[in-house]
Amino acid sequence: MIEAEARTREGQSRADWHTFVGADSVLKAAGTAEFTPDVRLPRLLHGKVLRSAHAHARIISVDVEAARQLPGVRAVLTAADLPRSARNGRVLVEDQVRCFGDAVALVAATSDGIARQALRLIEVEYAALPGVFDLDSALDPASPTLWPGRPVPALPPEQAARMNNLASYGRITHGDVERGFAESDVVVEEEYETPLSHQGNLETRAAVAMVDASGKIHVWASNQMAFGVRGALANVLGLPLSKVAVFTPFIGGGFGGKTGLLCEHYAAVLAIATGQPVRVVNSRAEEFFAGSPRPATRVRIKTGARRDGTILARRITAFADGGPYGSGWAARLPILALGPYRIPNVLCEAYDVYTNNVTPGACRAPSAPPAVFAGEGNVDALARALGMDPVELRLKNAWRDGDETATGQKVEHAPVAEAIWTAAERIGWGNPLGPNRGRGIAAGWWQSGPGNSTVVLLLNADGSAQVVTGSVEQGPGSSYVGLPLMVASETGIPPERVEVVRVGTDQGPNDMGSGGSRVTVNLGLATRKAAQDLRRQLIERAAAELDVPAERLVCEDWQIRDPETGAAVPIPSIAANAYATGQLVGRGSHSSKLPPYDNSRVVGNIWPGQARPAYFAQAAEVEVDPETGRVKVLRVATAQDVGFAMNRLAIEGQIEGGTLQGVGQAVYEEMTLREGRVTNADFGRYSMPTALDAPELLVDILESRKVEGFAGVKGVGEAPTCTTPAAVGNAVRDALGVPVRKLPLSGENVLEAIT
Repeated sequence: MIEAEARTREGQSRADWHTFVGADSVLKAAGTAEFTPDVRLPRLLHGKVLRSAHAHARIISVDVEAARQLPGVRAVLTAADLPRSARNGRVLVEDQVRCFGDAVALVAATSDGIARQALRLIEVEYAALPGVFDLDSALDPASPTLWPGRPVPALPPEQAARMNNLASYGRITHGDVERGFAESDVVVEEEYETPLSHQGNLETRAAVAMVDASGKIHVWASNQMAFGVRGALANVLGLPLSKVAVFTPFIGGGFGGKTGLLCEHYAAVLAIATGQPVRVVNSRAEEFFAGSPRPATRVRIKTGARRDGTILARRITAFADGGPYGSGWAARLPILALGPYRIPNVLCEAYDVYTNNVTPGACRAPSAPPAVFAGEGNVDALARALGMDPVELRLKNAWRDGDETATGQKVEHAPVAEAIWTAAERIGWGNPLGPNRGRGIAAGWWQSGPGNSTVVLLLNADGSAQVVTGSVEQGPGSSYVGLPLMVASETGIPPERVEVVRVGTDQGPNDMGSGGSRVTVNLGLATRKAAQDLRRQLIERAAAELDVPAERLVCEDWQIRDPETGAAVPIPSIAANAYATGQLVGRGSHSSKLPPYDNSRVVGNIWPGQARPAYFAQAAEVEVDPETGRVKVLRVATAQDVGFAMNRLAIEGQIEGGTLQGVGQAVYEEMTLREGRVTNADFGRYSMPTALDAPELLVDILESRKVEGFAGVKGVGEAPTCTTPAAVGNAVRDALGVPVRKLPLSGENVLEAIT
């Protein structure tokens, strides 16, 4: 722990901040928070999407005349009715479907029932094509090619000749991996697999769109990135950005899955066609087969070490099932599977593979749970082969400040060893266990995502303030809690007198959105800079009124005070006087940058490093029934580097929530497919943990000793999810004495490993 500041700049104790509750909590608790499906507009129509009945087929014809004649139907659209920029999968598929989720036609009607009936009246003639439904067949040169003639940049020609259906390729090289293995006393090689898994958001994807008299499109979207949606919509529809406005109401769970165009483009083109507002809301089944779940992966990993436990080499070959359009997430697998360890010789390759399965996308800590599951599972296998304690092996190789990652990024402020030791100690590492019980540990690192945030801070005439932001709030309350504290820290305005005003793309400054654990860091530090700008103006006015040097003044307790004389000017007084000549406004922007790395080590589509990374470890205790294979997670201890703990209650909630989601990924969750079709597309058949399945959750918050204060904040929400499947998997290995290398750790997969 860092030495706590006795008093902050505004004189408020840090302890007071740890339980500060944001204004959004009241709205949600009262049931008055508005979500996208709640948006009501005059003459609102119901939009529906006709999706492909095949995983892979040519479209021969689409007959929509009967649907158009149905009373109450206002529009039926196919690709032929849209501009060229909106065809071939941008909005609707024109000639060939490549998965069950592909959109073939759209309907807008006066009621939900009529829209559904219209869908049933649309007749589509298909010519079925052979499909590819797993990584092995997709990579086989003899398999059907989903995108003939598409090149794969950076892929060596000899590999391209042997592999079909590659969406992208990337490589990391450092040192001489073969020499490293040759010099190793012990080499362990394994293969790990993880399935498609869903974000599990309770609110399905939704959008409402309307066109005003000037032709401008207004969209309300359940989406994590309002400005990204605006840009994508403008691009698809061939419109200038000034003709598209996007606003995001409250979001009922996103977890990465609500990024990019989801339903917004369907609602928009229907609104344009009908001249009326249109609402499109996914059914629960559509969430599964037309959503963007975490992609299925396969990771082959080989690690070599000296007998004393010094890791010398690691080779990783990672594959992600990218569906028909590519996921992009294979690129992150290697850097995360390498783990937070010193490894002098590395060769990593990442392959994103086309299939006719569900189109995947981002899910909380994209690529991290499967990557860490493989990487940390292999560390445990190495420990067993060496006869070393898994904690001891990790501590021996853990990064220290001044080390380099495999891509050459400098390691700074990295309490990896502290996190490992703390988590192990909290779980009771080394204490005796009962029969069929085991403990496991895993360590990792995760970014505080980059991307610009800009904030405008308005000082009202009564001395209260409003933070105006175009950011998105997807549920955790990061902005409603963190931003008032940032303003209070710099200006002395009480946090309860600071209102966070979220506005759309028309009214607010640009913000990249919510994702990658970036909100508290980027939006928060933008707010801090805006508050510093406002503080400067307040002090200048107070200095003129008190006739003292500005540098002597401090902001505290809602006033500007001179510590030498005790004289003070209330901030409400300054604000009221300022209104006579103009409102005081603070402005600030911030974007975390990817640290420098060695470009010569990175080729193709690969993730080279992490911006403002957090470091963490988890230890888990499980009980396994050897007859049924059932895994019960008893306890999970998390030790997480948060940089600066701004609000402990909020941090603990994020870590606990992320850990429970990680337990789901570890033990319960799997989207099952049959030739590309999801067979468990509802919450009745897709298993997720409930409160009854929650283990005891132990949380240790680690604050940086080297970067104090708000400047040192790091992202929190995704990190705990990264390591939970690995920690639970290693605990199952400890309980059984054999590894389970396939998620989820279901009874079936556990029994298969035992036998």
